Amino acid sequence: MSQETPRSFRVEQADDVTIVTAAVPQIVAENREELYELARQPADGSGRKRVVLNLQNVPQIQSAAIAILINFQKRVREGGGALKICGVTPNVLAVFKLIKMDQVLDLAGTQQEAIDAFHGNGGAGSWFSKIMGGN
Repeated sequence: MSQETPRSFRVEQADDVTIVTAAVPQIVAENREELYELARQPADGSGRKRVVLNLQNVPQIQSAAIAILINFQKRVREGGGALKICGVTPNVLAVFKLIKMDQVLDLAGTQQEAIDAFHGNGGAGSWFSKIMGGN
């Protein structure tokens, strides 16, 4: 009897936004393809792909994970979409600020704030995403 490998990310829909929640405490090379596959999924009927990545279960982050997040954001954008990241723990936020990733990634406090920002009801958005056309 074969046993299915547990998923590293949970996926759900909230209106026209795809919510991806890290179900493991670390984003590592072994689970990056699972995340990248989510970026390859087609956009909704309006032609837009709106993705929220919730990192509430990720208490710390390493450089390899930061590279994975940047590549995920790039892949979502290449597919015509936009990415917002929420649920960032204080430790992870401190690292993001230290290396200026808070200016590259589009961060929101909560999942609902990230969803609201897609609908024009919030101030989430980095200067980088505004310049590069993130929505």
